[in-house]
Amino acid sequence: MELTNVGDESEYLIGVGAEICKAVEIHQVRMQDDIMTMLPVSGDIELLPGETVSFVPGDLHVMMIDLDADLAPKSHFEVELMFKMSGPIVVDVIVSES
Repeated sequence: MELTNVGDESEYLIGVGAEICKAVEIHQVRMQDDIMTMLPVSGDIELLPGETVSFVPGDLHVMMIDLDADLAPKSHFEVELMFKMSGPIVVDVIVSES
């Protein structure tokens, strides 16, 4: 997922939600002393004007915890992205085949 701020002022991703799981957390993978760790992000994700923030495996990503069901390739579900300035935005997610 990529989020781009097309506005003139900073925006902040303050949370993510989905009905298909018990919880959703934003995580960051980091290397510390040759050890890879994954920890929840404790603050908001800042998007500066014109900036794109990428969520990818092995770095910043959205972790869905305790899914209610298996996700089949090409199936759909909704995720709510909560922004500080813009409010909630619902996006349709398509499950990839890989």
